[in-house]
Amino acid sequence: MAKQSETKLHALDYWQVARNRYSVILLTFALVFMTALVIAYLRPSEYLGRVQIQVQRVARDIEVFRETGSVGNLGSEQLPYMTFMQTQFEIIQSRETLKQVITKGKDSAGNPLNLKKAWGYNSDEDAYRKLKKKVETQDVRGT
Repeated sequence: MAKQSETKLHALDYWQVARNRYSVILLTFALVFMTALVIAYLRPSEYLGRVQIQVQRVARDIEVFRETGSVGNLGSEQLPYMTFMQTQFEIIQSRETLKQVITKGKDSAGNPLNLKKAWGYNSDEDAYRKLKKKVETQDVRGT
């Protein structure tokens, strides 16, 4: 029984300290909150967007130059598809494509993106490096 009353007394002591230091606790919370607001306001805005596109190869009845042979369990039917998809990923990530996005890119409303100005860069090369880091391509099966 002595332990229970000692524990209760201990909890009451903490409550008393919290009540006595209420203003200090509130001031600390307010300062931390205001500091977080100032930091969030001063940081440059960054937005995250994800796009999933489906790239399809135009089916042709006659394939004049057909790849033959097999790799592992893949038959000759899969090789052109794999080559096509890898080529499309390389085109999306190519310097020419990304430079066009920087100079001529538009948002969904048709307004120019002006990435150099938005990111505060003077040269296309700096904007290209930043955009190159942000573009990530991934092959998603079944799409």
